[in-house]
Amino acid sequence: MRIRIEKDELGEVVMPAEVYYGIHTYRAKENFQISKRPICRQMIKGLAIVKKAAAYANYDAGLITKEIRDVIALCCDEILNGRLHGQFVTDLIQGGAGFGMNMNANEVIANRANEMLGHEKGEYYPVHPIDHVNLCQSTNDVIATAGRIAALRLSKKLIVEMKKLKDAYMQKAEEFRNAYTIARTHLIESGPISFGTIFDSLANSIERDTIKL
Repeated sequence: MRIRIEKDELGEVVMPAEVYYGIHTYRAKENFQISKRPICRQMIKGLAIVKKAAAYANYDAGLITKEIRDVIALCCDEILNGRLHGQFVTDLIQGGAGFGMNMNANEVIANRANEMLGHEKGEYYPVHPIDHVNLCQSTNDVIATAGRIAALRLSKKLIVEMKKLKDAYMQKAEEFRNAYTIARTHLIESGPISFGTIFDSLANSIERDTIKL
């Protein structure tokens, strides 16, 4: 197996040469093994959207070249199309406001970008994970924004399922319209209420939440 050596303030790490993540991701993976679950695909895509948008903003501000902007954007498009997801290896639960998750994205994009430009993984030239991919970004903002994007994308499927659930409750409301039970208020028995009314209220609650989404 081919290897490469990466260095940081804590020392050296021997890594497989073929992986696209780097030393910051490696340390985050070693330090946080809590849930044993990786981040979801939509969160990975959310990170790619943020990094692509940042690359265009940094180019418009005159902070990076067009070549670097375009190659970062191309890498992000690959991630959005489902490539390189296996290179996002940090745990779903981690400290540092998601620093490891953010650096995982930065290193994967930088290494893939440099590979496209004919350089080796781990060189971090001409595209650097911090100086270019993460330029003018805070981990707190990146993770929060990517999370909101992921939630928005996932909410489309959730809305479809919530509508199905509402319809199921409405069907049960009609089915049990004439079946009664004793209503309870603060653990005290109250008057009679039909199961149909109970299912109606559940359907209405689901409908309100669907509209909010």
